[in-house]
Amino acid sequence: MNGYSDPRREKYFEGCQWPGVDYAGIRRGWESFSTSWSVNFCDIAINPNEPLMWQNAAEVAFLRAEGVAVFGWNMGGTAESFYNKGVELSFEQYGVSGAADYLADNTSVPAGYVDPSGVNPWNGTLPAVTIKWDESATTEKKQERIIIQKWIANYKLGNEAWADIRRTGYPKLIPVAYNGSGGVVDSNRGPERMVYPQDEYTNNGDNVNFAVTNYLKGPDNMATKLWWACKPGL
Repeated sequence: MNGYSDPRREKYFEGCQWPGVDYAGIRRGWESFSTSWSVNFCDIAINPNEPLMWQNAAEVAFLRAEGVAVFGWNMGGTAESFYNKGVELSFEQYGVSGAADYLADNTSVPAGYVDPSGVNPWNGTLPAVTIKWDESATTEKKQERIIIQKWIANYKLGNEAWADIRRTGYPKLIPVAYNGSGGVVDSNRGPERMVYPQDEYTNNGDNVNFAVTNYLKGPDNMATKLWWACKPGL
Protein backbone atom coordinates (compact mmCIF):
# COMPACT_ATOMS: atom_id res chain seq x y z
CA MET A 1 0.00 0.00 0.00
CA ASN A 2 2.97 2.31 0.53
CA GLY A 3 4.07 1.79 -3.06
CA TYR A 4 0.59 2.65 -4.26
CA SER A 5 0.35 5.65 -1.90
CA ASP A 6 -2.98 4.14 -0.97
CA PRO A 7 -5.17 6.68 0.87
CA ARG A 8 -6.88 3.86 2.80
CA ARG A 9 -3.78 3.39 4.94
CA GLU A 10 -4.91 5.99 7.47
CA LYS A 11 -8.19 4.08 7.86
CA TYR A 12 -6.51 0.70 8.15
CA PHE A 13 -3.61 1.50 10.47
CA GLU A 14 -2.51 3.76 13.26
CA GLY A 15 0.73 5.53 12.36
CA CYS A 16 3.93 3.86 13.52
CA GLN A 17 6.47 5.30 15.95
CA TRP A 18 9.59 4.98 13.84
CA PRO A 19 11.13 8.43 13.13
CA GLY A 20 10.37 9.59 9.60
CA VAL A 21 8.20 6.55 8.79
CA ASP A 22 4.44 6.90 8.43
CA TYR A 23 3.41 3.28 7.90
CA ALA A 24 5.42 0.14 8.53
CA GLY A 25 4.30 -3.38 9.38
CA ILE A 26 6.11 -6.23 11.12
CA ARG A 27 7.36 -8.88 8.73
CA ARG A 28 5.49 -12.15 9.16
CA GLY A 29 7.17 -15.18 10.66
CA TRP A 30 9.79 -13.65 12.94
CA GLU A 31 11.73 -15.98 15.23
CA SER A 32 12.27 -13.70 18.19
CA PHE A 33 10.05 -11.00 19.62
CA SER A 34 10.72 -7.99 21.78
CA THR A 35 8.50 -5.10 22.75
CA SER A 36 11.59 -2.88 22.54
CA TRP A 37 11.11 -2.79 18.76
CA SER A 38 7.67 -4.27 18.08
CA VAL A 39 5.74 -1.43 19.73
CA ASN A 40 7.02 1.01 17.13
CA PHE A 41 5.22 -0.66 14.24
CA CYS A 42 1.71 0.26 13.08
CA ASP A 43 -1.28 -0.96 15.04
CA ILE A 44 -4.54 -1.99 13.45
CA ALA A 45 -7.06 0.85 13.39
CA ILE A 46 -10.13 -0.82 14.79
CA ASN A 47 -13.12 0.37 16.78
CA PRO A 48 -14.35 -2.01 19.49
CA ASN A 49 -17.92 -1.28 18.36
CA GLU A 50 -17.15 -1.96 14.72
CA PRO A 51 -19.47 -4.65 13.29
CA LEU A 52 -17.98 -7.98 12.30
CA MET A 53 -17.81 -8.17 8.51
CA TRP A 54 -18.51 -11.43 6.70
CA GLN A 55 -18.34 -10.15 3.11
CA ASN A 56 -18.08 -6.62 1.79
CA ALA A 57 -19.52 -5.17 -1.41
CA ALA A 58 -16.07 -4.67 -2.93
CA GLU A 59 -15.39 -8.40 -2.77
CA VAL A 60 -18.51 -9.13 -4.82
CA ALA A 61 -17.32 -6.78 -7.55
CA PHE A 62 -13.86 -8.38 -7.62
CA LEU A 63 -15.41 -11.85 -7.81
CA ARG A 64 -17.35 -10.74 -10.86
CA ALA A 65 -14.22 -9.20 -12.40
CA GLU A 66 -12.35 -12.47 -11.97
CA GLY A 67 -15.30 -14.40 -13.37
CA VAL A 68 -15.08 -12.45 -16.61
CA ALA A 69 -11.32 -11.99 -16.95
CA VAL A 70 -10.14 -15.44 -15.85
CA PHE A 71 -13.01 -17.86 -16.41
CA GLY A 72 -14.83 -16.18 -19.29
CA TRP A 73 -18.19 -16.18 -17.54
CA ASN A 74 -21.00 -13.79 -18.39
CA MET A 75 -21.22 -11.71 -15.23
CA GLY A 76 -23.30 -8.90 -16.71
CA GLY A 77 -20.46 -6.49 -17.45
CA THR A 78 -16.78 -6.19 -18.29
CA ALA A 79 -13.86 -7.21 -16.12
CA GLU A 80 -12.63 -3.62 -16.10
CA SER A 81 -15.97 -2.21 -14.93
CA PHE A 82 -16.19 -4.71 -12.07
CA TYR A 83 -12.53 -4.20 -11.12
CA ASN A 84 -12.99 -0.44 -10.97
CA LYS A 85 -16.22 -0.84 -9.04
CA GLY A 86 -14.46 -3.01 -6.47
CA VAL A 87 -11.91 -0.29 -5.76
CA GLU A 88 -14.57 2.42 -5.69
CA LEU A 89 -16.70 0.45 -3.23
CA SER A 90 -13.72 -0.11 -0.95
CA PHE A 91 -12.92 3.60 -0.95
CA GLU A 92 -16.57 4.32 -0.21
CA GLN A 93 -16.64 1.79 2.62
CA TYR A 94 -13.83 3.61 4.41
CA GLY A 95 -14.95 7.13 3.53
CA VAL A 96 -11.87 7.84 1.43
CA SER A 97 -11.81 10.05 -1.66
CA GLY A 98 -9.60 9.80 -4.73
CA ALA A 99 -10.69 6.49 -6.24
CA ALA A 100 -10.62 7.88 -9.79
CA ASP A 101 -7.02 9.09 -9.46
CA TYR A 102 -6.01 5.82 -7.84
CA LEU A 103 -7.53 3.78 -10.68
CA ALA A 104 -5.81 5.95 -13.29
CA ASP A 105 -2.37 5.30 -11.79
CA ASN A 106 -0.34 3.32 -14.33
CA THR A 107 3.11 3.79 -12.78
CA SER A 108 2.99 3.00 -9.07
CA VAL A 109 3.93 -0.54 -8.02
CA PRO A 110 4.19 -2.37 -4.68
CA ALA A 111 7.14 -1.16 -2.63
CA GLY A 112 9.83 -3.42 -1.27
CA TYR A 113 9.71 -4.22 2.41
CA VAL A 114 11.68 -1.96 4.73
CA ASP A 115 12.10 -3.03 8.36
CA PRO A 116 12.91 0.07 10.42
CA SER A 117 13.97 -2.13 13.34
CA GLY A 118 16.53 -4.02 11.25
CA VAL A 119 15.53 -7.25 13.01
CA ASN A 120 13.78 -8.97 10.11
CA PRO A 121 15.00 -7.31 6.88
CA TRP A 122 14.22 -8.52 3.36
CA ASN A 123 16.03 -7.40 0.22
CA GLY A 124 13.89 -9.07 -2.43
CA THR A 125 11.47 -7.45 -4.87
CA LEU A 126 7.75 -7.83 -5.43
CA PRO A 127 6.09 -8.10 -8.88
CA ALA A 128 5.71 -4.68 -10.52
CA VAL A 129 1.91 -4.73 -10.84
CA THR A 130 0.35 -1.33 -11.47
CA ILE A 131 -3.17 -0.30 -10.49
CA LYS A 132 -4.79 0.79 -13.74
CA TRP A 133 -6.69 -1.93 -15.58
CA ASP A 134 -4.99 -3.25 -18.71
CA GLU A 135 -7.29 -5.14 -21.03
CA SER A 136 -4.33 -6.21 -23.19
CA ALA A 137 -2.65 -8.01 -20.28
CA THR A 138 -2.49 -11.79 -20.11
CA THR A 139 -5.17 -13.67 -18.22
CA GLU A 140 -2.62 -14.45 -15.51
CA LYS A 141 -1.68 -10.80 -15.07
CA LYS A 142 -5.34 -9.80 -14.97
CA GLN A 143 -5.96 -12.27 -12.18
CA GLU A 144 -2.94 -10.98 -10.26
CA ARG A 145 -4.11 -7.37 -10.58
CA ILE A 146 -7.63 -8.27 -9.43
CA ILE A 147 -6.50 -10.31 -6.44
CA ILE A 148 -4.05 -7.65 -5.26
CA GLN A 149 -6.82 -5.08 -5.08
CA LYS A 150 -9.24 -7.62 -3.61
CA TRP A 151 -6.62 -8.46 -0.97
CA ILE A 152 -6.35 -4.79 -0.01
CA ALA A 153 -10.13 -4.33 0.04
CA ASN A 154 -10.59 -7.47 2.16
CA TYR A 155 -8.49 -6.09 5.00
CA LYS A 156 -9.47 -7.80 8.27
CA LEU A 157 -11.27 -10.56 6.32
CA GLY A 158 -8.38 -12.91 6.93
CA ASN A 159 -10.02 -16.20 5.99
CA GLU A 160 -11.04 -14.89 2.57
CA ALA A 161 -7.59 -13.43 1.93
CA TRP A 162 -5.95 -16.71 2.95
CA ALA A 163 -8.28 -18.65 0.66
CA ASP A 164 -7.43 -16.40 -2.29
CA ILE A 165 -3.68 -16.76 -1.94
CA ARG A 166 -3.96 -20.54 -1.72
CA ARG A 167 -6.38 -20.66 -4.64
CA THR A 168 -4.60 -18.26 -7.00
CA GLY A 169 -1.06 -17.73 -5.69
CA TYR A 170 -1.73 -13.98 -5.44
CA PRO A 171 -0.70 -11.58 -4.15
CA LYS A 172 2.95 -12.53 -4.01
CA LEU A 173 4.04 -12.08 -0.41
CA ILE A 174 7.51 -11.79 1.04
CA PRO A 175 8.67 -15.06 2.63
CA VAL A 176 8.52 -15.57 6.36
CA ALA A 177 11.54 -14.37 8.29
CA TYR A 178 11.75 -17.69 10.13
CA ASN A 179 10.27 -21.04 9.11
CA GLY A 180 9.60 -23.11 12.20
CA SER A 181 8.05 -26.05 10.33
CA GLY A 182 11.31 -27.92 9.82
CA GLY A 183 11.00 -27.54 6.06
CA VAL A 184 7.47 -28.95 5.83
CA VAL A 185 5.82 -25.65 4.88
CA ASP A 186 7.08 -23.62 1.93
CA SER A 187 8.45 -20.30 3.22
CA ASN A 188 7.04 -18.41 0.25
CA ARG A 189 3.54 -19.90 0.16
CA GLY A 190 2.96 -20.37 3.86
CA PRO A 191 0.53 -22.83 5.47
CA GLU A 192 -2.04 -24.49 3.22
CA ARG A 193 -4.38 -25.67 5.98
CA MET A 194 -4.78 -26.24 9.70
CA VAL A 195 -4.03 -29.73 10.98
CA TYR A 196 -6.65 -31.79 12.76
CA PRO A 197 -6.34 -31.22 16.52
CA GLN A 198 -5.14 -34.07 18.70
CA ASP A 199 -8.50 -34.14 20.49
CA GLU A 200 -10.11 -35.18 17.22
CA TYR A 201 -7.73 -38.11 16.88
CA THR A 202 -8.47 -39.07 20.48
CA ASN A 203 -12.25 -38.69 20.43
CA ASN A 204 -13.11 -39.05 16.75
CA GLY A 205 -10.22 -41.11 15.42
CA ASP A 206 -12.08 -43.30 12.94
CA ASN A 207 -13.64 -40.37 11.14
CA VAL A 208 -10.45 -38.29 11.15
CA ASN A 209 -8.39 -41.12 9.70
CA PHE A 210 -11.07 -41.75 7.08
CA ALA A 211 -11.04 -38.06 6.14
CA VAL A 212 -7.25 -37.95 5.89
CA THR A 213 -7.16 -41.05 3.68
CA ASN A 214 -10.15 -40.37 1.44
CA TYR A 215 -10.56 -36.60 1.38
CA LEU A 216 -7.28 -34.97 2.28
CA LYS A 217 -5.25 -37.48 0.26
CA GLY A 218 -2.01 -36.34 1.82
CA PRO A 219 -0.33 -36.12 5.20
CA ASP A 220 -2.16 -34.28 7.94
CA ASN A 221 0.22 -31.34 8.04
CA MET A 222 0.10 -27.66 7.15
CA ALA A 223 1.64 -28.15 3.71
CA THR A 224 -1.02 -30.44 2.22
CA LYS A 225 -3.21 -28.50 -0.20
CA LEU A 226 -6.98 -28.60 -0.06
CA TRP A 227 -8.89 -29.89 -3.05
CA TRP A 228 -9.84 -26.44 -4.33
CA ALA A 229 -6.25 -25.14 -4.29
CA CYS A 230 -5.69 -26.83 -7.62
CA LYS A 231 -4.34 -24.10 -9.90
CA PRO A 232 -1.62 -25.61 -12.12
CA GLY A 233 1.90 -24.59 -11.15
CA LEU A 234 1.09 -23.79 -7.51
